[in-house]
Amino acid sequence: MSFELYEGDILVVIGGDGSGKSTLMKLIGRLLFSSEGKFKNFSSEECVFLIEESAFIRN
Repeated sequence: MSFELYEGDILVVIGGDGSGKSTLMKLIGRLLFSSEGKFKNFSSEECVFLIEESAFIRN
């Protein structure tokens, strides 16, 4: 899956039970870390986040 969000954009996540909505939001919020694949943030690949960086992104 791939998508881009820009400042001021609004994102709506809809889907059936078990389709991964909560998992996606946890990955975006860095409350959950992917076991495979890549997560790109701010145009650079981010594989490891420090606790402080994760808190900054969530806020």
